[in-house]
Amino acid sequence: MSSQKDNHIPGEKPENGRRKTAAGSTGTYSAALVALERLCSLREYCESDIRKKLKRFELTEEEKEKIVDELVNNSFLSNIRYARAFVRDKVRLSGWGRNKIIYMLRSKKLEDKIISEAMEEYPQQMNKERLKELLIKKSREIKVGESYEKMMGKLVRFALLRGFDYDETIREVKLIIDQKVRKTDNND
Repeated sequence: MSSQKDNHIPGEKPENGRRKTAAGSTGTYSAALVALERLCSLREYCESDIRKKLKRFELTEEEKEKIVDELVNNSFLSNIRYARAFVRDKVRLSGWGRNKIIYMLRSKKLEDKIISEAMEEYPQQMNKERLKELLIKKSREIKVGESYEKMMGKLVRFALLRGFDYDETIREVKLIIDQKVRKTDNND
């Protein structure tokens, strides 16, 4: 007859409320290290993310620091590698602007030097093209009869929430609205 532990469904917390680590035990130094090495080998993490994950384990602060140092020394963990991957993903996949990316990297407690270095890879030309593309797409959702100010407000707010530069946004929004107004005037 199997025990209740054998009936544990993956992804659920066991009866005692603590998840098991990759090594199968809870809270030990080596189990935490193995689990985090495995995790870091799957995708990039920054130190603050790993420190949050370490809170699950019953370890001393000294052991937690030792694990972070070991992950860094063995190249499982790198803040600069994480920041570069973050910038690349958010530009290409999420369509975020420079300001939002910087804000989110700062929220991960990364140093300004690392953020600056990662942002060097941020393609300015691609940023302008992406802003224009997003604004054109968003402008299609706006009703034709809306006032200039209302259209302007919606598009500017949309772009700023995506993290694009204010001056650049205003320039692009004015061009797009002018084109939209001229297009509707020609259709009348």
